[in-house]
This record gives sequence, C-alpha cells and structure tokens, in this order.
Amino acid sequence: MNCKPGDLAIIVRSEKDQLCGKVVKVIKGWGDWKPYGYLWTVEFAHPIATRRPSQSDLIIQSNADFPDAWLRPVSGLPLTDDVSDDLRIKEPA
Repeated sequence: MNCKPGDLAIIVRSEKDQLCGKVVKVIKGWGDWKPYGYLWTVEFAHPIATRRPSQSDLIIQSNADFPDAWLRPVSGLPLTDDVSDDLRIKEPA
C-alpha cells in the first residue's frame, strides 16, 4: 500500500481533473473495493466544489474516497537531525 492513516498524500489520478495534484490528509481505510483496490477516505485542506458527471448542481465536499493506487504519500524531511550545522569549505587541491 502507498498510504496509511495520518499521511499527507497527493492525488495523482482522479475522475475529476481538478482534483489531480491536490494535497490531502489520509483519514481512514475502507478495505478492498473492486475493481479499484484498497480505498481510503481523504480530507481536503479546503472544501472543494465539484460537479457529478451528469448533473449541473455543484457539490461542496471536504472529503472523498480514493483508491490507494491514485494517491502518493508526501514525504518530508527526516525526523532525525542527520545534517551537520557546520559549513566547511573545501580548499581546491
């Protein structure tokens, strides 16, 4: 699996083009949902206005369900401090 609860993730595939590239928080898993695989509920940073394919009404939603394969976790800096604070200039040979 790509994600776990609490991860930040980027939507890399969506049936709604405006959602691709959005950063979301992974909330909880639902299990396998054929034919898409493992399904997650994700939360948007801000409510999103979308339209269902055959309807004209706007839907405001703050969360949605996405397959694991459509999400990529956002990795940040390591939690340990492995970087030295010293800046050393190497003299040319």
